[in-house]
Amino acid sequence: YNDPGTFGTTPFNFNFGSIPEFSAQRIFDELLSMEERMPGYPSLFFGSHDMPRLMSRLAENKPARAEALAVFMLSARGVPFIYNGEEIGMVDAVARTFEDIQDIQARTQYALALKNGCSDADALVVANRHNRDKSRGSMPWDHGENPILKVYKKAIALRNAGPVFHYGTYTDLSFRDSCISFTRKYKEVLLRGYFNFGETAIEVVLAPGENVLLGSEILQPDGYLVVQVN
Repeated sequence: YNDPGTFGTTPFNFNFGSIPEFSAQRIFDELLSMEERMPGYPSLFFGSHDMPRLMSRLAENKPARAEALAVFMLSARGVPFIYNGEEIGMVDAVARTFEDIQDIQARTQYALALKNGCSDADALVVANRHNRDKSRGSMPWDHGENPILKVYKKAIALRNAGPVFHYGTYTDLSFRDSCISFTRKYKEVLLRGYFNFGETAIEVVLAPGENVLLGSEILQPDGYLVVQVN
């Protein structure tokens, strides 16, 4: 999408969105690379129909990390894309039989494994490893109101209500001790985000005038904090 000066300039960076396994350093490096090398507003996404789901691949089935990644995506500079099911923490679908597989890539890998002497069970393991059906399952509309969905709703409501979420530019973008932090500014409003992906808790000491929008000042592992300064 190319329309300089508008949200139409949204380069899709699959180096960011297709990270194969969780790495806070890699996420930060890709975010920094987009700021330095790409014009317009970067795309922010962690899932698609061609890769394992965010909860299984990056969050490693940890709801707290899934929530932190969601808030990060919705508060960093760029255009966020939520892949269906992320907002309720859907995990990878696993084929139990060959008949369960729809993806041609996985079916091909299954056939090749059998040809190479694998048993049916081992061939199914190989097929699941390559199966893009992981993220193509049906949306369970009877999921109820789960905690991850509540976080998405809060973060989306904040983003819709605050121009700094849309237009704020970075005045600081840092990575230290597995914590990604940034400051964004639009007109006279500052937005600060802290995302602790380390193994120990971190305390953020707020300055006068800083108001907590989301999260906690005590950042537990996979904890987050978003504050605004008017």
